[in-house]
Amino acid sequence: MGFLLLSMVNVQAKNRSFPNIHIQTLDQVSHKLPQDLKTPTLILLAFKRQHEEDIDSWVIPFTTQYEEQSQVSHLVLNLVGTQFKWMKNRLRKWIRNGTPEEKHPFLAIYFKDRAPICEALQLPNKDHIQVYLVQPNGQIIWQRSGKASPKDHHDLERKIKSLINDQA
Repeated sequence: MGFLLLSMVNVQAKNRSFPNIHIQTLDQVSHKLPQDLKTPTLILLAFKRQHEEDIDSWVIPFTTQYEEQSQVSHLVLNLVGTQFKWMKNRLRKWIRNGTPEEKHPFLAIYFKDRAPICEALQLPNKDHIQVYLVQPNGQIIWQRSGKASPKDHHDLERKIKSLINDQA
């Protein structure tokens, strides 16, 4: 996958819910979010092709650490918006062909209006990726913005361990 650099922003996520959206992952499976989440899920929102490096800074360590566990998952949403809707089939095919098949269930491209999502999540801008840990009930329980730092990874790991221990 391909996408700027930055980190930080620990926005208070309590009592916020992830907005209801319909997506189709690259493996061509349709999902309703957050209704179809079966586990706590790390959802990453990207707005630009240049965000790939930031996405990888989260996804690679996450999948390395949790690929053997079924208690958590992740999903990358590329929020392309309506500007490229006219060529969405070509773009989707190009991205699908350029992405390893094992990543297809975890990657979706959103060609609809981004404004309702941005408003619901109170996003000030689209310059940085947004990272959310979302419960199956839609509650956002953790949030960051931009490229992952070692502290971000540590904080996320603590949060996930806490969730797993609470489920046990």
